[in-house]
Amino acid sequence: MTLRDVLELVYFISGGPLLAIIAAIGLKQLNIAKSSAKMSAKRDAYRLAAERVDFYLGEVIPALNELDKKIKELELESIWKSTSFEINDNKISIKINSDPNLAKALLELGNGATVAFNKLEAFAVPFVSGLADCDVAYNSIGTTYMFSVERNLWILAICGESYYKSVSGLFCLWSLKKSSSDLLLQKEQLDNKIAKIGTGPLVKVLGS
Repeated sequence: MTLRDVLELVYFISGGPLLAIIAAIGLKQLNIAKSSAKMSAKRDAYRLAAERVDFYLGEVIPALNELDKKIKELELESIWKSTSFEINDNKISIKINSDPNLAKALLELGNGATVAFNKLEAFAVPFVSGLADCDVAYNSIGTTYMFSVERNLWILAICGESYYKSVSGLFCLWSLKKSSSDLLLQKEQLDNKIAKIGTGPLVKVLGS
């Protein structure tokens, strides 16, 4: 065996398979790092969602209760009772069927509406931006959030689309989620009824 043969053998042993092994180890470590980062991000999203739920219970609900109290005192319930909405392409369209002086009504509420909606916006931002896990919060306070926002949509209508975008954005997101869940539940109930009915009793035709 010549010196050249020896050098080629050393190159083959140390260069080819070794580099492949190193590359494989590096790729595995990269996948582990990606998986770890993904898990860490999910944990952070869960933790932030839990913190926002605590904020909603401790800060938002008291502010909404004060707003509701003021609305009743001023006898403005007829406004939200006559308010309807539609959601198309993740955008909300608000219609107020009555014709009161809405600007005056909002002015009479003082800073109650501002305080409540500022807190609602602070709550909604992390979910709309994707930083907090929506499902965690939806399962905890989704129903009360949608109810509270829906009865105060007239305030959003007065403020305009440029204000409280996260409030309306999360309302649209969760409303569509609820509609989807309701339809799936109806489908499941229908499937169960169909399964119970089956093909029905066989009727023998006379003469056959």
